[in-house]
Amino acid sequence: MNVSIPVFNGFLFSARAKAEDLSNEIKRKQLQDLQDNVARDVRNGWLDTGKAFERLSVTRQLREQANLGLELAQSRYKMDSGRSSNIRKRNCKRPRPISRTRTRTTRISYRRFSWPIRWV
Repeated sequence: MNVSIPVFNGFLFSARAKAEDLSNEIKRKQLQDLQDNVARDVRNGWLDTGKAFERLSVTRQLREQANLGLELAQSRYKMDSGRSSNIRKRNCKRPRPISRTRTRTTRISYRRFSWPIRWV
């Protein structure tokens, strides 16, 4: 007959308890790291969204200035009655597509930066 007495087990139970405590501490630190990462990502997303939103107004002003420049260039061209060179004619038509492209790019970047914030 074999009898097992847990009193003389070579500190097996205390070693198991210590291992569990260390394992729990590791899990707590991993959880804290995940929480910190989520907080950092939300903070960065919020800042990126704010910057992209500010760029929208700057781009809107740029577009307005480009349209104003286009109108001035066209009126100057009309006043010249077609006596201007081909270079002036080409420059007259240029600002509007550039401003549209920049506006579109800025809107896309704003949407890209703002969508993670909506899900938090």
